[in-house]
Amino acid sequence: MLGFAAFALGFQFLGYPAWLTRLTLWNVVTVYRLDLALGVAQLVLLGWLMAQPRAATGLASLRVLALAMALLTAAYALWANGRMPLDVADGLPAGFVLLSALTAAAAAYLLVLQRWRVFLVLYLGWMLAAVLPFHPWGRRHARSRWTARWPRPASPKPSPTVPAAAAWRWWASATGP
Repeated sequence: MLGFAAFALGFQFLGYPAWLTRLTLWNVVTVYRLDLALGVAQLVLLGWLMAQPRAATGLASLRVLALAMALLTAAYALWANGRMPLDVADGLPAGFVLLSALTAAAAAYLLVLQRWRVFLVLYLGWMLAAVLPFHPWGRRHARSRWTARWPRPASPKPSPTVPAAAAWRWWASATGP
């Protein structure tokens, strides 16, 4: 499972030669739908990890390892945010980016210390917060009975000199839920 996740992440972020993708049928995989398979692989790996016996190492050395993993995870999360496409990264407030990095660091810390309950609450809460805005149930309630009585503000018309990213944001806001 870990090999699949590594191969899929390599396919998603690095890419492979065309002959290899045709040979392995990865040429028919959409990169955006690959997140679903990676999510399932992540859950299976977490379940396997939680089923392992508790580490017999001393608590002090485990805490040092957990802190090191938390710092590495936060650094990686901030680095990965810098690699996002600019039209996506520009829409993320700096506070949200920092909160994401700190949440990932806290999850890594709890994972190494094997504090499963707190880790699961943090992990499942974060996953739910990330997915719910895109789920049909979450979008259905975007205009609830409380917000339905106020009309939507009129969207400004894009000018021909507006960059493509701003025009996309205008279109998304005009056709939103």
